[in-house]
Amino acid sequence: METFLIFILWLSLCSGVNGQSEEMIKELNAPVPSWMSLAEPVRVEPMGGESVPDPESFRPRSGGATNSRNRVQIPARGIEFQVDYSIDWTGNNAEGLGVSLSPDGTKLIVNSGLTSHLYEITPNGEHREIPVQVPHITYDKGVNGFITKWSWADNDLLVGRAGITDESGHVIVEVRLYVFHLEEMALARLDLSALEMDSNDPPIVGVVSVGKDLSRLVLSVGDERVIASADLKSPPKLLAKSDSDTPTSSDAALVPSGPELEIADGLKSENTQHEQSEGRENGKIASGWPFVLGAIAVLGVAGFLIRAFLRDRAL
Repeated sequence: METFLIFILWLSLCSGVNGQSEEMIKELNAPVPSWMSLAEPVRVEPMGGESVPDPESFRPRSGGATNSRNRVQIPARGIEFQVDYSIDWTGNNAEGLGVSLSPDGTKLIVNSGLTSHLYEITPNGEHREIPVQVPHITYDKGVNGFITKWSWADNDLLVGRAGITDESGHVIVEVRLYVFHLEEMALARLDLSALEMDSNDPPIVGVVSVGKDLSRLVLSVGDERVIASADLKSPPKLLAKSDSDTPTSSDAALVPSGPELEIADGLKSENTQHEQSEGRENGKIASGWPFVLGAIAVLGVAGFLIRAFLRDRAL
């Protein structure tokens, strides 16, 4: 939950107080890059009868790595090093929120907002950063979002989470999960429809741990833990380029350009019965309201973030 509060604040600062910026909208509607492909969704089904996962059968999302604001630790191997950027972190090092170690212990991914860094970990404990390309846009048809928090499910398979925001860019209205196959450079969405989550009040969803046989997941769904089946072992079924092309004009229309346009349209219709000079005056007054309302929203999110941070520190 705290991760997505940080994500909301980041979106608020990037989009400005008047809604999603043109630059953000352009990025969200960009075509699929040539270096990657899209794959068919992977069906996720809740499994009945299991309430507590067998720790021997599941691997934690972090892979045993931990982190602070700018330091990474692999306690089991006595490895610790500092980086020159801020790692995703909520004050609890043991949570390992911003890092994930691959099952073979050779690759460590470190997340910093919409940037992911990859490090090679040698048998003697040395590390070096190596190039990596992972997607940070969902590239779905329709409304898109930003993917964050990549973690290892297998040595060549990553799991990430995306927040889809409303037209203001400040409130997350849906959370989606994705897998990225590094060998095929293919992105696939996890189909969570079988979880039957409330679409009017969708919970925050995340991956807690992955079955070592890549057939099951432990998900956090709001305050609950759900064990679900998901075939993460099979090769991705790549979509034809015609199916994974850039969003159509109708799809792009689903991504709103911000509430300020709705306000302007409303003012225009209301001012048709007024004199031109009076209309200009009303326009001046109204133009300040989106800024004021947006600023209040950002301050409210910031305050909520601070309270959440202090609560985590207390825990």
